[in-house]
Amino acid sequence: MLDSNVVDNSKRTSLAAMAGVGLAVPLMLSSKDTKAALNPDSGVVNVVSDYGASGDGVTDDTTAFQNAINTGKTVVVPNNKTYKLTTLIPHSSGHIRLRPEAYSSDFPVLEPVNLGTDICMDWSSNVGATRICDVEGIAFHGWSVVARSTSGSIVVNFNRNKIYNGGAKGILFDCNVTEANVHYNQIYNLDNSTNSTQAITLGERTGTRDVSTGMFFVSNNVIKGLNTNKTGGGECHGIITRGFYAKIFSNHIEDVSSPNNVGNGAEAIYCNTRFGEITHNTIVDGGSGQGCITVKGNKRGETIDAAYAIEIAFNKIEGTGQNCSVGIGIFTGDTYCHHNIIEGVQYIDGYTIGDASGIFVNPGNVNNVRVEHNELYNIQTTKGINFRGRGNKNSCSWNRIHYVGHVSVIAQASGIWMELNGDSYQFRIEGNDINYADSILTSASNVVGIKWVATTYSHSGLSIKNNTINFSETTAANKQGIVIDGDSAQEFVNAHVIDNIVLGNYSSQWNGAPSSGTYTECIEMLNSWNTPTGSGWNTVTAGAQDSGGTGYRLLRMSN
Repeated sequence: MLDSNVVDNSKRTSLAAMAGVGLAVPLMLSSKDTKAALNPDSGVVNVVSDYGASGDGVTDDTTAFQNAINTGKTVVVPNNKTYKLTTLIPHSSGHIRLRPEAYSSDFPVLEPVNLGTDICMDWSSNVGATRICDVEGIAFHGWSVVARSTSGSIVVNFNRNKIYNGGAKGILFDCNVTEANVHYNQIYNLDNSTNSTQAITLGERTGTRDVSTGMFFVSNNVIKGLNTNKTGGGECHGIITRGFYAKIFSNHIEDVSSPNNVGNGAEAIYCNTRFGEITHNTIVDGGSGQGCITVKGNKRGETIDAAYAIEIAFNKIEGTGQNCSVGIGIFTGDTYCHHNIIEGVQYIDGYTIGDASGIFVNPGNVNNVRVEHNELYNIQTTKGINFRGRGNKNSCSWNRIHYVGHVSVIAQASGIWMELNGDSYQFRIEGNDINYADSILTSASNVVGIKWVATTYSHSGLSIKNNTINFSETTAANKQGIVIDGDSAQEFVNAHVIDNIVLGNYSSQWNGAPSSGTYTECIEMLNSWNTPTGSGWNTVTAGAQDSGGTGYRLLRMSN
């Protein structure tokens, strides 16, 4: 028999170790240790030999299962049988423990008496202090909801199970999940026309504020074919976590769709935790919502002492022309997004065209977001990396962005788009490689390598440095390397545009700054091209910072 302890906590890699910072994330007990501490195993019972379940796929076996569960022992379910059931209620202690007689491909199958209308296991009316959902090696066919709790607290160990051809939900624990270990499950073909569809939901949400303090470990699950056709739009998610810490790794998620809620309805992974690691996942057509991977920090008033709270790394996201308008959506600060591969993200009719992006960052008034060393290919949207909001010490650097644009809907495409609605400090845009091609552009398109759009606010320490922008493979009508745009009220202080390269038959290598405004020795140009467009530029004599020759500095002091 396989060991039920599928995650060895001694081998868990903390966020601090991966990011090289001093963040101490507490380690939880393993699933085996947690169960032993909360409810020592007092034996097993066999639902067929001890309680008379038939497993013939016709007889209602609910009474046999309920009597076995009521012993408080682990219930063994013989393989290669189909058991018809209605809803199961946990033992008075709050526990349900199910195991197969043998771990094999011949799962024991639990099937509702009325297909698609029932809840298999329901903890909602049982709010005992130490509840456990402990299920391994079981197949669930045709259930509307496999496991549910909407109140109280619970420990979840749900491993090596199969959920298929069901309705709204796989496992739905919209409550205080204190710890969850969810590994090696197969979940596919969940389809619902009247409600939202989720494969795995862990953690409580009260109104719009997530309040759970849980620790979640979700790995090596295969989730395919989630859909909701709810009139007016419904949400559709592969994995949802809400709590204190989540580690979501090595999952495969494919085809997540909410066609009536384009723009906000479908995400493969939705993580709303205080700290988290989302790594090494593979996503294909993972959502038309805010991102195939979407992170929103669980903001509860704490001060961030560590360098990073959320890490998104080494994921592969692929779109094949449907259900994939944003690759990664970041809606919180203190996030390190690096070494992800995003390919084939495509604008979907009905989506907000300005938001469709390979990576979309909209953290609001927060700091410390790094988007670095990612590879984006064939991004058929308006923007490769789309950075909104405000904040300090943000970075968009060392990314490869190849082929951005969409032949039918896009008048202008940008490799990197920065649209700031507040003050910024030490924003770095460095070392990016941006390339355009006619394969996803029309000849009438306007394309920009890097565009900075800001209004009203003050920007100090902007660095646009060592970027390469290549227009050699496109015949687009208007090609601009770097553009700084905005209104006359914005202010730049000590900004540097240095050592950038623009290749190909470009219209202009540089366009900026605004025609009027307040500047304080603000924009320094030390690149290998000719005089930038716009007024107010003074020649800078070659010096230590300008070994290549003449550069330019904007010295306008006031309107």
